Amino acid sequence: MLAGGLVLAANIAVAAGTGTQVHVTATAPGVHVFVARGDVDANGADDPFEDVGAAPLTIELAPGTYTFETGSPATTVGHSVVRVGSMPLELQVKAGNATMKLLGSVVMALGAVAAVAGVVVLASVSPSDENFPRIPVSVPLILGGTAIFGGGYALSRSARTDIVTPRSEIPTVPRASIFFAPVIRF
Repeated sequence: MLAGGLVLAANIAVAAGTGTQVHVTATAPGVHVFVARGDVDANGADDPFEDVGAAPLTIELAPGTYTFETGSPATTVGHSVVRVGSMPLELQVKAGNATMKLLGSVVMALGAVAAVAGVVVLASVSPSDENFPRIPVSVPLILGGTAIFGGGYALSRSARTDIVTPRSEIPTVPRASIFFAPVIRF
């Protein structure tokens, strides 16, 4: 670490004062930032990521494409590919809750089990069996299981970690009005 909290990492290092400053902040304490050069797959076999420290921090990078990953024991993992140019860049880590993601996964599993149980009841009980009400049992299981699965998915999705660039940092380009009309050719 250099003066002023500037971090230079070994594999992605540039000479001090020659790179672009990237300032990383997080909404949760203790979020560690990992950086790799290029567009790196989150599930790749290699691990080219380098731990550059806990947010908030400022790193200096040469212009190019970098992959940022973040994580801590209490948050979910964030993954984002960022293009670093010649202008300083601000990244914000909107940390998701790991416990909420786990809860969402458990709720999704319960919903899936209920829906599958409803399908099994519907498929395994003979329609001519008058002693077991297969439709009144299986339809609520299928519909309820699907709804519970959807609720678990929403919980899990809301607990994800996003690495974002604040809107003020993104240059705006005026767009022309585009509209679509049907085209008929003879």
